[in-house]
Amino acid sequence: MAKQMMYCWLSIPLSTAKQRFNIKTAPLPSRPVLASARAERSISTASKKKNKRERNKSVEELVVVKNDKEKRRTRSEKEYEELHSFHLTESHVPVMLGEVVDVFSSLTLRSFIDCTLGAAGHSSAIIKGHPELECYVGMDVDPVAHAKARAHIDALLHSTHSSLKPHLLFKNFKYIKSVIGEIDDDYNLLSSGVDGILMDLGMSSMQVNNPQRGFSVLANGPLDMRMDPRASVKAKDILNYWPDDEVGRILREYGEESNWRWLQKKIVQARQQGGLHSTGELRDLIQGATHGTKGGRQGWIKTATRVFQALRIAVNDELNTLEKSLHACFECLVPGGRLAVISFHSLEDRIVKQTFLKIIEGNEGDGDVVEEEAGKRDLRKMRNDVNEKETWIRQMVQGQSGTILTKRPITPSEEEERLNRREAAGEEPRMMLPSGNKWKATGKEGLTTFTYFAFPYLTNSRKRKETVNVRRANMTVYNSKKANLTAARKERMKLPITDSGYRFSEFLSHPFGIQAILNTGSLQSFQSLDANTYRCILPKVELLNFEAAPVLDLRVTPSDEDCTVEMISCKFQGSELVERQNDHFSAFMVNYMTWNTNISEPFLEVDVKLNLMLEIYTQPFTLLPTSAVESAGNLVMQALLDRLVPLLLEQLLLDYNKWTNQHRAIIP
Repeated sequence: MAKQMMYCWLSIPLSTAKQRFNIKTAPLPSRPVLASARAERSISTASKKKNKRERNKSVEELVVVKNDKEKRRTRSEKEYEELHSFHLTESHVPVMLGEVVDVFSSLTLRSFIDCTLGAAGHSSAIIKGHPELECYVGMDVDPVAHAKARAHIDALLHSTHSSLKPHLLFKNFKYIKSVIGEIDDDYNLLSSGVDGILMDLGMSSMQVNNPQRGFSVLANGPLDMRMDPRASVKAKDILNYWPDDEVGRILREYGEESNWRWLQKKIVQARQQGGLHSTGELRDLIQGATHGTKGGRQGWIKTATRVFQALRIAVNDELNTLEKSLHACFECLVPGGRLAVISFHSLEDRIVKQTFLKIIEGNEGDGDVVEEEAGKRDLRKMRNDVNEKETWIRQMVQGQSGTILTKRPITPSEEEERLNRREAAGEEPRMMLPSGNKWKATGKEGLTTFTYFAFPYLTNSRKRKETVNVRRANMTVYNSKKANLTAARKERMKLPITDSGYRFSEFLSHPFGIQAILNTGSLQSFQSLDANTYRCILPKVELLNFEAAPVLDLRVTPSDEDCTVEMISCKFQGSELVERQNDHFSAFMVNYMTWNTNISEPFLEVDVKLNLMLEIYTQPFTLLPTSAVESAGNLVMQALLDRLVPLLLEQLLLDYNKWTNQHRAIIP
């Protein structure tokens, strides 16, 4: 009835309504009133536009001020003067050459090590700028780079009539200590230390421009991506043979790729059609997988760049090598020496910053902590010396074992970003500088300083936040919590002294030693997946009506000085219900083995770290807080490592004795 009355009311003519209800309409405004209203609206609109222009102007001024600050943190003008003075070709343009020269310009360099030689662009500048140099060492694993570097350095020494004898070694920079030991007879660097060390991470333009190396996204070539041609693992091995979960982890952690699940699925599907064997095939797969995403051509190119980066890091084990090498380089520095590091993406950037902060904090229990007042005096003296000669250093971060001289990284100029290919691809250089006094325990004076050049990755902070949101969304889809369980165990045992003449490194490189590391005697079976990756199947365990056999994929990487064992996948095979649990957990383990046989009591040391990501989806565990599950799980995992690591280490030494005795019997 209400609706009918409403319709009747609306159907009454306006004239009838005016008479019945005595409605009086307001008079229309006069023309002057309308003109005044229009003028007010015009003034209001003009005022809004003016305020908007002022706001835009203030933002532009802020951007200009910010850009001015960034420009004051670089020295690109001198950099390109240096570039032309060394007659370097466009095929190899050293990154931030002027900044590198400035870092070491205030030092008297008697010894210098270039950990990433390349074509010797930076090294040539250092050699030319420091005629007092007595010992120069260049390290690289690329044979092409060695040939070009030797030609550049020989030409420079010939033109300057220098008597410097360069040492160019075909080695990875993680072996910097052994390299110093090889040439220590002439220079005594092990006891005195090195004045300057440079690390230029990432790829060189020579490697990118060669399609046969497999680094280029746009050029077609084999899926190689090895920095060291002697290495066994190639990118195609990872894409075609490594476990599915490990491929996804590489894309997620090393490429920081938010679309990693879809890419992993496409890669697994490609295996069923013969696999991926060229960069062109991988590029086409990525382009097809990102067809519907925003950004057009630039969108899939950025995705391809992240995927190629992830594969390159995995093939060369770059991140683990970097962290260990930074500590080794610090231990090799002379008081007052400097370490310069140039990185090219956020993962390297993060490791360098965090490792530098760990190094300068030191260890209060090692007896090398400098007294507070003495440290302050040394720091004030250093700050005065540095500010006088190196104006780009703005702030310092002091620690117990060192001082970071530049709290904020140095960025390159717009000119270098435009001219340098590696930066033009979207990689932006930055710079920081630390100082150490741990050498004072031996009566030496001075502080050890670092220089840090950081190149942030393509993704900015906004993109990183989006990636975090995606991961959280994925977790809420499964409607479950995840517990992160960790455990670690470090164990050292005395190595037996044998007169067989066979080194422990030879044993680990021998097939018998590999089987000893894998402990094949306790396995149901094992098979080789590639040159250094093995699938180990443990004996089945039967419980009630269920049976399960753990399947581990282990990667063994032995060298002359260490051996790394990584568990890249852990699954269960057996009953259907058991195999269904593989979707609810992921495990990763690394066992880093080192030894020293050059002392009176040789030893073998293992450092095992185990990580387990467990999905909590069954009651009553879902009712517990995640911290309660993690604390209980960590205790169980730690007890497991505490029990197994000494047993495995003892068995490894028994196998070593057995191997040496067999060789002694064969070769008297």
